[in-house]
Amino acid sequence: MPWRCRLRQARPSPKSGAHVEAGQVLVELDCEPLRKEIDVRAASLAAADAVYERVVNGPRPEEIAIGEAGVGVALARAEEARATLDRAHGLEVGVSITLAQLLVAERDSRVADAVLVDARKKLALLKVGSRFEDIAEAKARRDSAAAFLDEGKADLDQCSVRAPAAGTIKVLVTLGQLVSTYAPTTLVQLTPDAK
Repeated sequence: MPWRCRLRQARPSPKSGAHVEAGQVLVELDCEPLRKEIDVRAASLAAADAVYERVVNGPRPEEIAIGEAGVGVALARAEEARATLDRAHGLEVGVSITLAQLLVAERDSRVADAVLVDARKKLALLKVGSRFEDIAEAKARRDSAAAFLDEGKADLDQCSVRAPAAGTIKVLVTLGQLVSTYAPTTLVQLTPDAK
């Protein structure tokens, strides 16, 4: 554990001279900051999992419907711009229409055609779904968040000292005593039961 902790008694706390069973918690370190960090890591994992699911599932049907509606609007505008251009070509420049008006009609038709192409390509992308790379990235982020959470849980497991075997213990520290990995301290001594 890379941080300092205060000792707290296990519940129920065995006293010096008490008999304990294998696996029984003898003392616990107060690792409240680590517990809060684990909550944050769990929330990060939940968020990464949600992003992964969204990427794997791809666009919703409603998003595809919006894309189809966008194509419909772009198609109507392109048809209107083409009809305006056809009318402009039927007029004589300098008499019924100015050159500037004809150029504007030609530009508007080209822009409307480009917008239609853009809308169709965006719809095609929606229908194809998520890219392989995006799915792989989301999965890697989810897996990383899960590993980070597991690491925190493993650190939290180190906040409890358990009896490796049945026997009699002698407690060598007091409640509230500061313990640190930088100054190793023997917390308890265990005399195993005779076999």
